[in-house]
Amino acid sequence: MYLGIDIGGTSIKSAILDGESLVDRRTIPTEADQGVANVLIKLRTLLREYFEEYPKIKAVGVGVPGIVDPMGNVLVSPNFPDWQNIPLLKFLRNYSDVPLAVENDANAAALAEMLEGAGRDRDTFIYVTLGTGVGGAIIYRGELFRGSSSGAGEIGHTIIDYNCRTKTRFKYQQGTLEAFLGKNSLILLAKDEAAKDTGSKLNAKDNFDVADIYRFALEGDPASRKVLQKAGEILGFGLSSAMNLLDISTVIVGGGVANAGEMIFDSARKAMRGHLLPPLAEQFELRTARYLSDTGVRGAALLGKSLIENDF
Repeated sequence: MYLGIDIGGTSIKSAILDGESLVDRRTIPTEADQGVANVLIKLRTLLREYFEEYPKIKAVGVGVPGIVDPMGNVLVSPNFPDWQNIPLLKFLRNYSDVPLAVENDANAAALAEMLEGAGRDRDTFIYVTLGTGVGGAIIYRGELFRGSSSGAGEIGHTIIDYNCRTKTRFKYQQGTLEAFLGKNSLILLAKDEAAKDTGSKLNAKDNFDVADIYRFALEGDPASRKVLQKAGEILGFGLSSAMNLLDISTVIVGGGVANAGEMIFDSARKAMRGHLLPPLAEQFELRTARYLSDTGVRGAALLGKSLIENDF
């Protein structure tokens, strides 16, 4: 029995991994705008509640967006502007008597895919998660590749348009894959397409979300389909850059956007065939992650489990 906690920009999700099943799922608002201390108090309360109800918890894993060093310090998190050099692991250990790990959320999700998911037959792959932002991780020869500052795999920060001056919170986000493929960017793209097609179903809702774009596309709405095709093309460009640099032929894509499936992947593969170096273009694989929901929580729980079983 292992506890997984996934800290997101909007909500903190948690659950108990019992065997292969996630039980007692919980979701609470992150309220990151109220400061670091507010989030830490929520995490402390969450740990206390779970330990009281599940005294047989063997380990805890926590996933957080941003760069996390091997000591469990959150060095920087674009989703949480005031999170810099936060000793998260040290803080949480005060409220846990079992092994506890803190890791980048995409790294934790990649762990889930390596151990139980779409990467079980691969010891080397790139993992990409598409949701509010664009996260990533690199599994190399069965191990997580961290890089020199623990930030390796941040494919969302691949620059795909150096002339771009999109409005972003930080300068280092301008022109990046995430600036074009994050949730808010997809919604803006959809609004542009809806303006060109007054008959689009997108115009029927004042405040549509990414899930609405998928649904309308499945229902045959041309404007929505164009959005997903364009998103796939952008994804293909970003993946090609990462794969050419690393010489890795397999990519596993998870996160909410991956629910759109082949409508995005078809155009992504087309872009990749045109931009990958010939040896990679002949053998590349673009796979859908096994876990598209509760990925962060499951990965975090498996991260905790790995502390005991030394799987990762």
